[in-house]
Amino acid sequence: MASRMLQLVFICVLCVPFMILVSPAELGIMSILDYISYINPPAVHKYKHDNGDNILCVKFTDQISLQRGKQQYGYDKKNSIIGWRDAQAGDSIKRCPEGTVSVMEIKPDHQYAVMKYLYEGVYGAQGIFNVWQPYVESHDYFSLSQIWLIRDKGLPTMQTMEAGWIVYPSYYGDSRPRLFVYWTADNYNKTGCWNLYCEGFVMSTDSKYYPGQPIEPVSEYEGPQIEREISIKRLSDSFDREFLQGEGVWYLYIQNERVGYWPGSLFDSLAESADRVEYGGEVAIYGDNAGTPHSRTHMGSGHFLEEGWSRAAYIRNIEIHNSNGTLVYPPETNGVTNSKCYNLATHANQTWGQYMFFGGPGGDNPSCVN
Repeated sequence: MASRMLQLVFICVLCVPFMILVSPAELGIMSILDYISYINPPAVHKYKHDNGDNILCVKFTDQISLQRGKQQYGYDKKNSIIGWRDAQAGDSIKRCPEGTVSVMEIKPDHQYAVMKYLYEGVYGAQGIFNVWQPYVESHDYFSLSQIWLIRDKGLPTMQTMEAGWIVYPSYYGDSRPRLFVYWTADNYNKTGCWNLYCEGFVMSTDSKYYPGQPIEPVSEYEGPQIEREISIKRLSDSFDREFLQGEGVWYLYIQNERVGYWPGSLFDSLAESADRVEYGGEVAIYGDNAGTPHSRTHMGSGHFLEEGWSRAAYIRNIEIHNSNGTLVYPPETNGVTNSKCYNLATHANQTWGQYMFFGGPGGDNPSCVN
């Protein structure tokens, strides 16, 4: 989805988990860039440490631990300054100015294995996903499989609707795969959120499915495959049009059951149609430096596409529809970040229609490095 994250913040030699400071409900209503701003406080100086870390020199009173709960701590000039200080500017200065603390800058790293379909006038998309429980190396990382409906052509910023399954321990409190929805109207800047944690996605009554719902059981390696069909469709129901005062609506269906909708008022051009659809997987990891071993976080089943049926993750019966409901076959663009970590390939046959295998073991493959 784009970029969405939680991370670990290191203040001097003390590691403070982000989740201690912000509750899951509060996380849900924070935008992606709000996350980054929160854990990377404003800096008066920045430099690269000899160990490869990017260091932010932050005023003592601006560090995260003093922002939460409005603690009133006195300023202790001697004890608040860690290491040698130098107020001079310039990349060669590898120290923080007096009166600041050293905070390791956290940059999210999102790895993708997605197939992109470009088509002007998308009014619906669907696919059948097999569901796994991928290994996630850190509590704050996530691994997902999803569908994106996107509009960015002719717009100043990207707008998306997203749905799929995700393993995200710090957000949900466990490692079970769960259904999720997401949206943004400004490229994950100030709008959008997961599930129902802000004004946006609206639940339908009497649905047995809901965002955040765990999926059990899950697919087994060389065993039974557990699937979920996910569809996002532009509204065509006249009753609902009247109820919603003519507003354009995108409905989400799970297993052909209506779950809820994204009101068109959330978006600009995406309220009418999408111009891109993406299918595949995403892994969010944090703090890895170039050339270092990659996170062992898995995507999909944790196995590469070449292992195929009952071993690798797949999305089958991929369908994209135009305004008339006609099935269209847009050109494909492969979007794989690092094929030594996670990979993808598409195929087609009479039974599965268009389909793809994807995923991988991340750093469990020795060739996968940052």
